[in-house]
Amino acid sequence: MFARQEETILLRGPTGAGKSRLARWCHTQSNRSTQPFETVDLGSVPEDLQLGELFGWKRGAFTGAQSDHDGLVATAAGGTLFLDEIDKLSLAAQAGLLRLLE
Repeated sequence: MFARQEETILLRGPTGAGKSRLARWCHTQSNRSTQPFETVDLGSVPEDLQLGELFGWKRGAFTGAQSDHDGLVATAAGGTLFLDEIDKLSLAAQAGLLRLLE
């Protein structure tokens, strides 16, 4: 029942508890099941790249940005974005994510 709601879901539990499997299941049961399912392990993304991975960047925005990059928020538009290890999110990225959720 909760998977069909148009709400943000917070899945909590220790590493290895199956949160990503439950997130995938929720996606397949939702009205968004035909749309993208994107996942990111924020523990593996360096803090200074987290905002860019979530929201993207334009070519030349920083040294090494050779081309435009759509962030995961845009890539998952209309579908589901699963943020694994969200407790590893930098303060700057938390502020950006909060603005998105509001």
